[in-house]
Amino acid sequence: MIYIIGNNLKSILLRNAALKAGLDADICESVNDIQEECDLIILNTEEDLESRQAEVAVLAEKTSAPIAATISLNYACAMAKNATDKSRIVAIRTMEDEYIGEYIELTKTFDTDESVYAKVLEILKSFNGRVAEVPDIIGGIFYRIMFLNSNMSAYLVSEGVTVTDVDNSMRYGANIKRPSLQIADEIGLDRVLEILTVLYHETGRPAYRPCPLLKQMVNAGRLGKKTGQGFYTYD
Repeated sequence: MIYIIGNNLKSILLRNAALKAGLDADICESVNDIQEECDLIILNTEEDLESRQAEVAVLAEKTSAPIAATISLNYACAMAKNATDKSRIVAIRTMEDEYIGEYIELTKTFDTDESVYAKVLEILKSFNGRVAEVPDIIGGIFYRIMFLNSNMSAYLVSEGVTVTDVDNSMRYGANIKRPSLQIADEIGLDRVLEILTVLYHETGRPAYRPCPLLKQMVNAGRLGKKTGQGFYTYD
């Protein structure tokens, strides 16, 4: 049995991915709802670091199951900081749209037990087989590459290249079926700006410095698909 804590869209999509793989999975509102032992607990509540540290610590006392905390721009070791037993704690990253579950990144802490890590890896691989094992680095693989591409694409648009030509260069030139500006609109340009800002400050790499055009679009309320206007226009 897999329990996913946090009643939100990401939890629903993770549960659906588990069910599609033939696994038993259910969603709980909070850590207090876990009343029985299970094979894996995925903690997917709001990602405020202090709150998440407290929740992980409670779960580590409450259950003997492996605990996988979803992260985006935090570190796995930071999530486990306050737990008395850190050996059963790992972190996972997923996509931020309807493709959640199709690709998962798994990260261990300094204290994660190897047998626990292997068990979680086996469970997550049963979703679809696409699990990347990633060191405890800011942003993991997907965030580092995807949002760098979105930033560079925004810079090209700001320099006069059309949105269509930027995305078509990736779609047909690199055979990427969902190019960077399309994904940026789907995730939300406010979220893209937030991610780039953290990556820039954490890594110090100029390539992650958010494009001024992104800031202008966010300030104008053009956040992408959710507002009807981003790099593309939506009905």
